Amino acid sequence: SRSVVRQALAELADTGLIRRHQGRGSVVVPTRVHHRRASQAGGLHRQLAAAGEQLRTVVLDLEPAAAPDAAAAVIGTTDAWRIERLRYVDDVPLVFMRSWVSRLLFPDLSAEAIADSLLDYMRTTGVVPVGGPHALPPSPDVLLRMRPPATASAHSV
Repeated sequence: SRSVVRQALAELADTGLIRRHQGRGSVVVPTRVHHRRASQAGGLHRQLAAAGEQLRTVVLDLEPAAAPDAAAAVIGTTDAWRIERLRYVDDVPLVFMRSWVSRLLFPDLSAEAIADSLLDYMRTTGVVPVGGPHALPPSPDVLLRMRPPATASAHSV
């Protein structure tokens, strides 16, 4: 019936999946695409906050490890922390990040200290990060970290 259709459209509009226009009907809202502007200072946390988005970070792993050659060339040492983070916007996984930072510069690094922003933590220690992220070839396990659980519904992905 029409009342059921109206109610369904109202619910879709309330959740932000459609946009209703008087005299034009309802249209599906395009999926937001997030682009990291590596040349812009501040990091992903600040960039999304400036766009009105809430970024949530889960530190998956923080371990001392020998940095691979490509990372060691950038940070100047193989004595490093391997940091793996999964970053979400609206509880949707946005990006898996594996970072390598010098243990010499950050000997007391902890997951709690970088829960919001690795770059902000670096600044609080007096280190001013220069340059942006450097893309390294992904390892095979990266896609496994980004894959939603098998039991997830289409609404929760």
